[in-house]
Amino acid sequence: NNILNTFKFTISDANLITQEQAYQKVFSLPEVQDYLKTIKNSHLDFDHEESGDSWVFHLYEIVEDHTATRNWYYVNKYSGKITDLLGNPVKD
Repeated sequence: NNILNTFKFTISDANLITQEQAYQKVFSLPEVQDYLKTIKNSHLDFDHEESGDSWVFHLYEIVEDHTATRNWYYVNKYSGKITDLLGNPVKD
């Protein structure tokens, strides 16, 4: 174990999941596809980058003069794992 501690391991930016790849992962989720197909004026948009390690996407519907949020999706740039607003894993 002491030998391993002398090495610095880094994750190359080339291995990170891009914003577009993350969007495609979320977009292809069955629950997102169902929502977008059945709810009028529904949208999936990139919202922001969270803490430098996740892309955040907003699934919502436009209702008159406001938005009605269905869910928030966080895609970890390093692992590609998707979680919801509460940190629950989302099966892809």
